[in-house]
Amino acid sequence: MINRIFQNSLVIIVCAGLTSACMLQDLQGIDAMAAEVAADLMEQGEGIPADTPSVESTQSVEPHSRECQIIYTSDRDGDAEIFVIYADGLGEQQLTFNENMDSTARWSPDGTKIGFTSDRDGDREVFVMDADGSNIEQLTSNEDQDYFGDWSPDGTKIAFSSDRDGDQEIFIMNADGSEPKQLTNDAYTTSFRGWSPDGKQIAIYLQTFSTDLGHWTFETFGLDSQAGDTKQLVPEDELEWYPPRSKSSGRTLLVQWDAEGDYEIYTIDEEGENQHQLTDNDSNDISAKWSPDGTRIAFVSDRDGDYDIFIMDADGSNVQQLTFKGGDDYYSSWLPQCQ
Repeated sequence: MINRIFQNSLVIIVCAGLTSACMLQDLQGIDAMAAEVAADLMEQGEGIPADTPSVESTQSVEPHSRECQIIYTSDRDGDAEIFVIYADGLGEQQLTFNENMDSTARWSPDGTKIGFTSDRDGDREVFVMDADGSNIEQLTSNEDQDYFGDWSPDGTKIAFSSDRDGDQEIFIMNADGSEPKQLTNDAYTTSFRGWSPDGKQIAIYLQTFSTDLGHWTFETFGLDSQAGDTKQLVPEDELEWYPPRSKSSGRTLLVQWDAEGDYEIYTIDEEGENQHQLTDNDSNDISAKWSPDGTRIAFVSDRDGDYDIFIMDADGSNVQQLTFKGGDDYYSSWLPQCQ
């Protein structure tokens, strides 16, 4: 049963062209970069390569950047693979190598494991591997399409979506793949968005028909991670749900809106007020993610012609481009231990 908290939408983005709703839906179909627009994890004891920083800004790199990594997907070799890179643009490393799609990677809360989606067995399934790309283990195995969502905050559960009942629905399972449980049973497309900090709720996108607008839209709901009950959250598209939050401004959400023909990144509070624009250019800036300490934001932009990974400070300043190697880079995520 869906209980609506906000009757009047602040902004609803229609699934047309390069909207985030389209991208989220396509993510579940995972033709990777066609959808969301889509590393050096050093082995212990090895030094950092003395390569040239690939940062757009000439400002000095803060010391903590060398301890912080971002994981992302790239199609630069012709198919989607998983990479990691330090937040100063150094030490990029490829973690997966095959002729199939590996994407939507997320670190476990302790940073020792990576969960991801792959179609290496013929259809899309949920996999995990060690943080250095070793010990790959398949957690789901069926003839349907399963997509990795994210680890629960305590690392004991994994949320994922699957069309095994005919519609795209949300499931959870233990981190070892055991005891899968279906949480939603809707007739429309449902997409995973994120866990609440306490692990009690899961933010989801639910495709609904707007009688006011006369077309289908994606709206954001909170899903009880045990009972499966839902309630509508602020309906902005592509919002970064409560965690992590900006240290300086409490519960601050990241959202992307179509600003005069291109997508820009904004912050708003959880009531949908106090809007502040962080990016302003003629390109698409999307998929913004808070760093764990709330001081920086990773995002994807096509400002250099293809989609690359960028970071900026929480107020939109000090923009730095991290990836430059051709193809499209997307689905970025911070290492939880970044400080």
